[in-house]
Amino acid sequence: MSPAIRWTIAAIMAAAVSLVGLPTIAAGGDPVAFAKTLFAPPDLWTSIAATPESRGEYLTPALIRWVVNVDGDFVDYLDYDPLADSRPFQLTDETFTLVGVDDSGARVKVDYKNYGRPHTVTLRLVGSGDHWRLADIDFPDGRTLLRDLQLAVMCH
Repeated sequence: MSPAIRWTIAAIMAAAVSLVGLPTIAAGGDPVAFAKTLFAPPDLWTSIAATPESRGEYLTPALIRWVVNVDGDFVDYLDYDPLADSRPFQLTDETFTLVGVDDSGARVKVDYKNYGRPHTVTLRLVGSGDHWRLADIDFPDGRTLLRDLQLAVMCH
């Protein structure tokens, strides 16, 4: 390929990127892959939120502030696991579907069975540095994790 053709192709690609911008997913990695990591720990929510290291790795600072007390220790204010939408849980048949990516983040729908009964949650993710973090969870009945945590904290 001649240098003139390579230069033309490079110029066209640069112009296309300048018009539409870089893909949001590229900046933060694959949101579906990140969503799968949330469901990998043995105790799901408790594994993710229990230590400062795991909280910082998986949760946004805005979400972290609702799961720690004044001493910075994890407090499980919920009587259910938000990733499984129940407690206890035995998850099978998880499927992860990217349902949207925009400037505010990504949404990944997770369908699964818990003790054989079908459930769905939608994870709201925010790109943070080199990867995604969980910002909230939407439940089919209209609840969200943040609202449930806010109510639980006010009741304590």
